[in-house]
Amino acid sequence: MNDRKESKSVLFFSSDDWESGLKTSKYHMACCLAADGYKVLYVNSIGLRQPRFSSGIVRKIIGRLRGIFRGVRRVQENIHVLTPFVIPFHRHAIVNRMNRLLLVMTVRWYQWRLGLHRPELWVFLPNHADIIGAFDERLSLYYCVDEHTLFEGVDVSTMRSLENRLIRGVDLLVVTARSLSASKGPQAKRVFYLPHGVDVDHFRKALDPDLSIPADVAALPHPIVGFFGLIEEWIDLDMIASAARQHPAWTFVMLGKTAVDVTAYSGIRNLHFLGAKSFADLPAYCKAFDCAMLPFKITDMTIHVNPLKMREYLAAGLRVVSSDLPEVRDLAPPIRIAAIREEFANELERALDQPLDRTNTTRLMDNDSWAGRYRTLRAEIERLVAANAHH
Repeated sequence: MNDRKESKSVLFFSSDDWESGLKTSKYHMACCLAADGYKVLYVNSIGLRQPRFSSGIVRKIIGRLRGIFRGVRRVQENIHVLTPFVIPFHRHAIVNRMNRLLLVMTVRWYQWRLGLHRPELWVFLPNHADIIGAFDERLSLYYCVDEHTLFEGVDVSTMRSLENRLIRGVDLLVVTARSLSASKGPQAKRVFYLPHGVDVDHFRKALDPDLSIPADVAALPHPIVGFFGLIEEWIDLDMIASAARQHPAWTFVMLGKTAVDVTAYSGIRNLHFLGAKSFADLPAYCKAFDCAMLPFKITDMTIHVNPLKMREYLAAGLRVVSSDLPEVRDLAPPIRIAAIREEFANELERALDQPLDRTNTTRLMDNDSWAGRYRTLRAEIERLVAANAHH
């Protein structure tokens, strides 16, 4: 049998659920694999954090159970999605052993049904350490986009131990930040730096003169300083609030699911939290923005971040002001960087004072497409497969 033909498949253990609608690196890479003719079994996230009871947890559990009972489903050409059943208490060794057994049995069953022989194994979370080697894979890689061990709600020592074992076990460690390469690379057999890409054509729609600006921002006074993305603990809301108070004539718009309490900012009249928006609508919001921001707190966790939205803002032709993240420095200019929090409002002023050529800005992203990133990674994978074949 032709081994190469058999291997045109990927078991893709994501850190996102397909149904979330998030268009992160996982979504884009899965789509690139499918477009390249690979059959992809996209396994929804097994979770990382300890569960905390909240009003949303019941809805999440119900949605997950619905996904589990639905089994595998085809979501597009060459992509099937599976929601696995796992017990979400990862700090306990016995739970991890039970989860491994459940996960491997379930995925092997669907691997056989879908004919995914000798697949590549792509994993995105440290607690996938124990499944390496379980699927007769021709190659395994760990695609690391964050310092997962520092996430809130994660048992640090357990996660660090799992991740160290995972890095030593896979054939290839892929990292999206140079700092991740420095901290994790020495343990890996092979490490490959691959910054995030961007859907250039999608975000370039912001330059379309016929594109309508959404109603919830159309009447807001300019300049509009905008953000889109998950509003989590690592977003520096105090810094944004301070800038909004310093510039009451400006409008600050925050788009995205709010995962932290923002009631303390409700009295700031020019700061608007407008909720999550679909990926399809983001270019229209970008068209309304005069400047975009990357307002991250600088912490041990965020210094390893390569913000996905950084390239999306630029592809939309926007000015950008960012906190001083190492991965942002590569793109400064055109991104203005606030070296300290107190400089953020001043950098916004300087950015807005600069003339903007949106066409030239978006062209800067022509070589940063997801398809291009995928081709770069595919070439590295094939080099590795060829090298392994000679041993």
